Amino acid sequence: NNPFSWTRMGNLLYIDARCTGFSYGLLAEGQPRNFDNLAMEFTGRNFNSYIDAADYLRVLLKFLQNRPQIQNNPVIIVGESYGGVRTTLMLHMLLNYRCYGDGTEVFQDPGLANLIQEHYNTVFPQYADQEVPPEVIVSQFGKQVLIQPAIDQYQSMEEINLLERPGSIVYQVAD
Repeated sequence: NNPFSWTRMGNLLYIDARCTGFSYGLLAEGQPRNFDNLAMEFTGRNFNSYIDAADYLRVLLKFLQNRPQIQNNPVIIVGESYGGVRTTLMLHMLLNYRCYGDGTEVFQDPGLANLIQEHYNTVFPQYADQEVPPEVIVSQFGKQVLIQPAIDQYQSMEEINLLERPGSIVYQVAD
């Protein structure tokens, strides 16, 4: 029994990023199921932080909707490493949700804005179908934790050793 377990403070929902961990992607119907097609679907040029954050919010809100006994609970959004970008965007979307459906923000997702409003209609019924002020929203979605893996002195020394080794990427770039 770990006395420092995250589950000691509340419920824990872990969501994998697309095509990582236990998740998997499906290519469009009719496309061959091979690695080259899969790689083309999920390259860096296809990645969009806003779509990624919106995906996570949809999962989180659906999860809460399906569990009315915890739907109103405070939520702490945790992001590890690059997940910090995702959690920051998620909080921005939750606090400024109407801007993502009315043309104010560059990224637009009216469906997500409506989904967030539906959630708030349930959690904050006094604001049903009205814009919920950020100071009210933070009572449920006001906290985030960002975890950055530490690079200690031994990792840094090993990195230097690897980079200074003949034939390393440093020498390849120099050539």
